[in-house]
Amino acid sequence: MSPIFKTKILWRIYVIWFFRRVLPLVSAQILIIAFALKIFAKKVFLGKVLENAAVAADSSYWEFLKYLAYAFFSAHILIQIIIILILALGTLLLRDAGRVIRTYINTIR
Repeated sequence: MSPIFKTKILWRIYVIWFFRRVLPLVSAQILIIAFALKIFAKKVFLGKVLENAAVAADSSYWEFLKYLAYAFFSAHILIQIIIILILALGTLLLRDAGRVIRTYINTIR
C-alpha cells in the first residue's frame, strides 16, 4: 500500500476519532464552565474583588494569599461550589487538551 494512501486513511480515522471521542467531552466541559461562570458573574462583582486583590498584592504575597483565602471562605456556599467546579473542570479541560496534543504529536512520528 502506498504511504500517501495510508497517511490519508489514518488522518481520516484520527479526525473521526477526534469528533466522536474528544470533541463531545471538551464541548460539555466548556458548556458547564460557561454556565458556572454565568452564575458566578451574577453573584460576584469581579471588578471589586480584583481591585481589592491588587491592594492586597501590593503589601506582600502572604497578604495576597490571606486575602484570597478570606474572600473564598467568606463567600456564599454556592459561590464556593462554583469556584471549585470551575477549577476542577478547568483542570480536566487542560488534561484533555494535553492528551489531544500528545496524541497528535504521536501521530506525526
